[in-house]
Amino acid sequence: MSYHTVLKGSANDELDLLDKLHDFLVDTVGWTDHDDQRSGSGYFVATSTGEDTKQKICIKFTRNAGSHRIDVRQYLSWDNVNHTGKKQSGDNYSYIYSSGSAHNYWFYGDKDHVVVITLVGSAYYCWYGGSYDTVYNSDYATTQSSISAGDNVSVQVDTADPLEEGEYYLIMDDENCERAQISSISDTTITFTHLNNSYSSGARVGEDPMPNFISHYQFPYSSGCVQFYYNGVVGVNCTYTTARIGPTDDSNSKRYPNSKRFFWPLLLTVSNTTYQDYLGYFKHLYALDKNKQNVVSEDTIEYGGVTYDVFHIYQWAAVILPRSV
Repeated sequence: MSYHTVLKGSANDELDLLDKLHDFLVDTVGWTDHDDQRSGSGYFVATSTGEDTKQKICIKFTRNAGSHRIDVRQYLSWDNVNHTGKKQSGDNYSYIYSSGSAHNYWFYGDKDHVVVITLVGSAYYCWYGGSYDTVYNSDYATTQSSISAGDNVSVQVDTADPLEEGEYYLIMDDENCERAQISSISDTTITFTHLNNSYSSGARVGEDPMPNFISHYQFPYSSGCVQFYYNGVVGVNCTYTTARIGPTDDSNSKRYPNSKRFFWPLLLTVSNTTYQDYLGYFKHLYALDKNKQNVVSEDTIEYGGVTYDVFHIYQWAAVILPRSV
């Protein structure tokens, strides 16, 4: 596990924060410096294969000098020769709240994800990017040759263990993604009923082979961008739900005094006008209701031998982040 933290660092402005985030991800945590264009175009692209080396994370961080923030976009892949991305996650971008003057920041992350907390003025902001723990099967099969679009398309894979006949799966390479049905499996040869796109050798086939997400800058408030919907379309309009804990100050049901601080994992749901789903939960990130439990930003909680940092974010939420895992 390569989990690391930077606790209350200081950045001179949004460009300095961009540089410090780059060094944290690449030099400290171990992400790949895929396309560093900070000196000319004010951005860098970092990729990661995750802690298990099976992930596919591709995030672009760009300085926005006019708004004094860091714009963030997530892609299926990034061409570092032509400097273009494929299949951006969502139709817009999120951003990390920053400032044109000195401000504080906290970094938490590993090869799976990164969380950035910033303190600008008297307000705290939170941004999350990377993979989440999916409730679906994240195992996938890998195609052993290229395949073309059409009906009854067969291809050999390295293993068919994660797959079942008659079920629908996502298939993706560096160019495309879609949801397709597998009509038959014979040993390590699978047949798709129909494919809308062609795919190169090495394409992934599975229930959730790329469970990635970038959040709003006031996470866990508002929306963000999941990598893909169930049908292979790039995702937007995600919402968050939390398993709230009920006891309040005047509740007869509370077991412990107010000195006990309850916090819980943040769950990820996706919702639009036609599709709703519970996808999973965020890595090493928890929350509590700041209106029900008396905490102050930069408080710490000791639990199970681990120290957790607390930050109030926007309306009701206080996010909880471990210093070690």
